Amino acid sequence: MKKVIFVVTELRLGGRERVVGSIADSLLKENDVEIFSMWKNRPFFSTKTNVIWKSEDTTMPISIHSRDYKQLNHMIGAVKNNIIIPLAKKVFSYALLQRLRLFDLIRYIDRKKVDTIVLTDLTITFAPLIRKKCPSVRIIGWVHMEPIAFFEEQYKNYKKELIRGMNELNVLVTLTNKQAISFSKYTSSNVIFISNPMPNKSMYQSDLQKHIITVVCRIDIVHKGLDRLIEVAKGLPSDWEIHIAGSGSYENETKFKEMINENKLNDKVIWRTAIDGTELDKFYAEGSLFLMTSKFEGFPLTIGEAMSHGLPIIAFDIDGTRTILNEGKYGCLIENDNVSDMINRIKLLSESFEQRKKLSTLSLRRIKDFSISEIGNKWNDIL
Repeated sequence: MKKVIFVVTELRLGGRERVVGSIADSLLKENDVEIFSMWKNRPFFSTKTNVIWKSEDTTMPISIHSRDYKQLNHMIGAVKNNIIIPLAKKVFSYALLQRLRLFDLIRYIDRKKVDTIVLTDLTITFAPLIRKKCPSVRIIGWVHMEPIAFFEEQYKNYKKELIRGMNELNVLVTLTNKQAISFSKYTSSNVIFISNPMPNKSMYQSDLQKHIITVVCRIDIVHKGLDRLIEVAKGLPSDWEIHIAGSGSYENETKFKEMINENKLNDKVIWRTAIDGTELDKFYAEGSLFLMTSKFEGFPLTIGEAMSHGLPIIAFDIDGTRTILNEGKYGCLIENDNVSDMINRIKLLSESFEQRKKLSTLSLRRIKDFSISEIGNKWNDIL
């Protein structure tokens, strides 16, 4: 039985974080698997896999949920995110910023006699030091978006450091074939693609009758295209609403509230905080359409979740959505940034239960192509 460690920045709310837990859980039958979190935060998602943040102590800290604490935490986070972190990113490498945690991880690798370590996204910057200190360990990198978004938007301050890390990997895993071809230009390491898994058909199925469009995402204005979502909301049929579940940084949440208020959309955009488990299942099932307005995604897990509840999918044409919807065969793929076309497609589907039912059937058919067992087997093959 191999000892495998997945390394994440933190298991916050997000599709990437959820899928790390899903893959790790799927590998437990044949491997000894743990998740190492660089940040000392309690995971948003529950997993069967043990989540650790310190080599000497496997107990995660308990989050404080009081309103006063959250407000203080948001205020501290605003200062940190707007002033301290941007300055630090310009001056220091990520491996240097995380030097103490990185050496703690290396001690853990050595003490636990780890066979394989999987570095997700930004933690790929740790590969050179891990290679130096633990030469026998197999190092896999796992990226969750296309190169332009990865290097030029999400991690633009660490591009050189990430490329250096990618060249110390045994394997780099991407989510689509197009991403694999594109990332191979940056590294001499072996690059392959393994799609994210999709859930099985949920016991909570939409009846497609309610005039509700469902959105589940992190509240991130730029990444999730929430400015475009606001424009879509302004053009909705009068008796339809957008219900959104998700949370984000203090800055993004504050801005999103302002956008809803300024556009007088409080009766059209019904926003609640992040949810999980059965509550999330029921939230999906309340909708009759699922909408994604993201500007970039690797292989968005929320589309798979929505499909498992029988929801028709409407999304902008980006690499991840194009792959899942198979060029539009399994859902409505809208020209990227063409908000008016998205509004028109929503109107057509709002008027036709039969069309919604047809797309619902296609959604349930599509999830079978990405079962967790099939995806887990592909991961087992490269560990």
